[in-house]
Amino acid sequence: MRKESSLRPGRAGLLPSLLLVPLIIVLSSIHVGAAGGILPISRARLVVDSTVNRADLPRCLCPGGPSQRNLLGLERPTPHALGKRALADPVTLRILAIRVEFPYEESDDPLTTGRGRFDLRDTTIFFDSAGHSFDTSPHNRRYFAAHLRALNAYWNVVSNGRLSLESHVFPVAEDSAYRVPQPTGFYGRERDGDSGLVFGLRQFIEDAANAAAADPAIRFADYDGVIIFHAGTSRQFDVLNDSPHDLFSVFIRRDDPVILNGGADTLGEAILVPETISQDGRIGVLNGVLAHEFGHQLGLVDLYNTFNFTTQVGNFSLMDNNANDVGIETEVEGQRRILFGAVPVFPDAWSRAYLGFVDVLTVTDSTPVTVWTAEEEELAPFNRQVWR
Repeated sequence: MRKESSLRPGRAGLLPSLLLVPLIIVLSSIHVGAAGGILPISRARLVVDSTVNRADLPRCLCPGGPSQRNLLGLERPTPHALGKRALADPVTLRILAIRVEFPYEESDDPLTTGRGRFDLRDTTIFFDSAGHSFDTSPHNRRYFAAHLRALNAYWNVVSNGRLSLESHVFPVAEDSAYRVPQPTGFYGRERDGDSGLVFGLRQFIEDAANAAAADPAIRFADYDGVIIFHAGTSRQFDVLNDSPHDLFSVFIRRDDPVILNGGADTLGEAILVPETISQDGRIGVLNGVLAHEFGHQLGLVDLYNTFNFTTQVGNFSLMDNNANDVGIETEVEGQRRILFGAVPVFPDAWSRAYLGFVDVLTVTDSTPVTVWTAEEEELAPFNRQVWR
């Protein structure tokens, strides 16, 4: 039986996820990108959810490892060492985002979500079907541009203003998309005798890049990073494990770049993200998964066990699986619900230092050191919360 997501109605902290517990932050107003603009959420609070078996739900794959391009231009003695100094000047990265769909499934594939095309329904129809107003359709150019503005806002904040993203969304027509030749299940299913599902994901990126490269307005070499938004949802968020041929959300780095337009252009790495992560009764927003995958684009490694996907660092790190379990507790149609992915947590201290977002103090004696909370580093001293 075919499963629906919020294509019709269907995980980023300080506390162990043994219980559903509130974090210390109460939010009087949060804004979440919606097709029609920004949507206020009033009197929400952050919570950590423990209702999902993480061993059954891998959250992120990073075939080939994170990017090695050092887009921030930091001077490091070795590739994985901290830079000799923090970023001195602000950096702006240019991001290309392309929207890609699949052939329409005349005969619906029961092992995938959706039928291959972006959800372009009117927002009112979406609400009547899904029962909530988060990441609502239509999932058009404006929708993805809003999420990329949120991505820029996130990295600008956590970098203390040192990083900005300038994003460009294609195709330029509001409701258009490039199309790959094979259906969703072809790219998402596992295969014997190769690198499992990585084969299909690599093929999808190759087919998507070739489809987009036919557009004369696109030249991949002009951009620092590429995000491929695809129709459907993500296997990481398949709570019921009933759509195993959905694509994973990933950052992929290829040792053999995709050759485009007869060698005039190439693509060596890309982020792959779906149009929605809401499914199986869980409400999600793309902000969290986008922030995590872009961490790989900047060179950050996964900080969870990549063999069994269990947490290693904890809920307070963007690059740990458990970060996806931090959500906003709010009300939907009078019922208590948790909204996941709307407010990504900060990168942990090592990640921020590795990216040159903060100056590193080497402690060499027993002199007391004051450590500010990450969210308040740039505020005036009398407004800062102090941990000693």
